[in-house]
Amino acid sequence: EAIDFGWHIPVFTPERWLGWFGDANLAGGSAGLGWTAVAGAAGTGIAYLAWAWRRDRRIAGVALAWLATTITGYALLAGKGVAEGSNELYNAYKVFALLQPLALAALALPLRGAGRWGHAGRAAAVLLAAGLVALHWSGGASVRAALRSPALWVDKPLQSIATIASRPDVTSVNMLLEPMWARLWANSMLLAKRHYFRSETYEGRRATPLRGDWDLRDGLLAIDAGAADTIVLGGGYHLVRRGAAGALQIDLGAGWHAAEGAGAGRWVWSSGREATLRLTNPRSEACRVRLEFGLRGHGPRSASVSQDGGPGQLWASELAAAVVPVAIDPLVLPPRETIIRIRSMEAAFTPPGDGRQLGFALSDLKITMEERPTNHE
Repeated sequence: EAIDFGWHIPVFTPERWLGWFGDANLAGGSAGLGWTAVAGAAGTGIAYLAWAWRRDRRIAGVALAWLATTITGYALLAGKGVAEGSNELYNAYKVFALLQPLALAALALPLRGAGRWGHAGRAAAVLLAAGLVALHWSGGASVRAALRSPALWVDKPLQSIATIASRPDVTSVNMLLEPMWARLWANSMLLAKRHYFRSETYEGRRATPLRGDWDLRDGLLAIDAGAADTIVLGGGYHLVRRGAAGALQIDLGAGWHAAEGAGAGRWVWSSGREATLRLTNPRSEACRVRLEFGLRGHGPRSASVSQDGGPGQLWASELAAAVVPVAIDPLVLPPRETIIRIRSMEAAFTPPGDGRQLGFALSDLKITMEERPTNHE
């Protein structure tokens, strides 16, 4: 079975070929201005190459070869990605990112000795360099802003996972971390321990049955199983003994995008008006739990929480850009699986610079089981 690893990167619109990006997710800068810019760049480039060809066909040929290689490599992989609806677009971007600097360097070769061509040659060299620097500097503004608070960062909370390797009481681990970035680093830190993956992960880590003695979780989906069956690591990362008396299982159900994070913070956006959570009670009898999490939207919207097969609506309120705390206590879970359904009446929203449909964001989910089970009525 082929796994579609990688990330979806939209096909480059013209302005992005010039290094003009709208945000750190490689969205376009401005469609109208982008076409104007690329038309001007194409006209200037054709005139420049024609001029270079007349002066030194060998050097101009090298520049054309690199430019053609970049365009052809990107077009072939991007075309395959669009046709298949796959993340081949990610490979297309990597080819572009590797070859574009070489193509730019090759295009600069005909400018050798531009000083001998008088004011026109010097002006052409200066304008070309200034234009490229301006476009790349403008396009990199969102990247520089993102780097001030990077989402993909090996910070101290993530490094705390490495302490598991020296614990003799932890012999095997189930990787239940939602962001793939965290799973990749946890894999490298715990090579001396047996570990199992629920989700397909880079570096050949395929999904397998979860045979570990402990579940490794992050702050997005936290389980409080009591001090004897929980090991707190840092920044929301924690281990829960699998099969412990209080070890309920909680997982994201349908309707979510991939989990995101910055520092110790974790959140996940819904892909529409509705998304679900799967709660599993391994006991043969019902139990009472306290369920807590945060919800927010890009703007004002209503939200409600209900339990399939349960008493109906458990919670309802208005959301805003700030996190609204949700606490459902008690929540009665029958044996086996229970579906918790989160709904919003308003349509999903596509924010500027993000091609995804976003409904509401869930964060800081925690489930705590009460001391004594109760009969489910």
